[in-house]
Amino acid sequence: TLTVSNNADGCFSTDAVTINVASTEMVDAGPNIMACIGDNVLIGGTSMQAGYTYLWEPSTGLNNPNIAQPTATIMDTITYTITLIAPSGCEIQDQVTVTPSLPIIDAGEDITTCANSTVILGTSGLPGYSYAWTPTTGLSNPNIAQPSLTATSNITYTLTASDPNNCPITDEITITVQSISADAGPDRTVCNSPVQIGVAGLGSGYTYSWSPSASLSSASISNPQALPSIQTMYTLTITHTASGCQAIDQVTVTPSAVANAGPDERICQGEQAQIGHAPDPSCTYSWSPSIGLSNPNVANPFVNITSTRSYILQVSKAGCSSE
Repeated sequence: TLTVSNNADGCFSTDAVTINVASTEMVDAGPNIMACIGDNVLIGGTSMQAGYTYLWEPSTGLNNPNIAQPTATIMDTITYTITLIAPSGCEIQDQVTVTPSLPIIDAGEDITTCANSTVILGTSGLPGYSYAWTPTTGLSNPNIAQPSLTATSNITYTLTASDPNNCPITDEITITVQSISADAGPDRTVCNSPVQIGVAGLGSGYTYSWSPSASLSSASISNPQALPSIQTMYTLTITHTASGCQAIDQVTVTPSAVANAGPDERICQGEQAQIGHAPDPSCTYSWSPSIGLSNPNVANPFVNITSTRSYILQVSKAGCSSE
């Protein structure tokens, strides 16, 4: 307040002026903010004051750099400085930093596996994160970081993870099922000469194994020749070399004429035993040697011998023979 006095006549006059001092309390850029990329957030902690000028720098991502509380679109980490200019021309500043939340996600490497095998998707989960897999087909639990899957067909899964700030991110993983099939061919009947079993091979990258291997021309090709003396079931196992996946099939090969001399016998002198098996009217039989046999041309003759002897039975049927 200013007072002016005239000492001569005692007159005086007064006037007043108010001086506003800008203080740090009058400007507030607000608290630092972390939010999702692309989110719009409000910065600035105070509302507009008449007569004051506001300037935010940089203006990147702001809807209006000349108001007290602009909206910022979060794309990168930026520190904004607000300058408050009072009517007197005094300036006060404050700062706020906005940071994008960068969630972490890893659906895992793409997987190639065998049909009906169990695999684990994803990687270890993080505290505070939520997870959602789509589609949910075949998954043990679509809402955990690492579900298990029994693979039956090719499929791609999308994993959406949300961090503690509820910011989402996605990743994908593709499951490829190595599907192979084995074909041992139709059941066959053999007569004196070998028959082919199996079919043409699948090409390079596969191995073949037949069991039992006896009476086969090769146990390691896709279509060997077979000449068994008795009915035999062969098992074919095909292995895909790169993945280790396997497929199995079986085929039975039956000789047209099957010789069955029966089990070895032990008898006392003066006794007799019956050897061979029940006759098949469509077959002819020939035992050699014929010594001690009741009839060398039947399926099951009686034998009466005084010393150990081995007999060989030959069976013939429709031109086929076996012994």
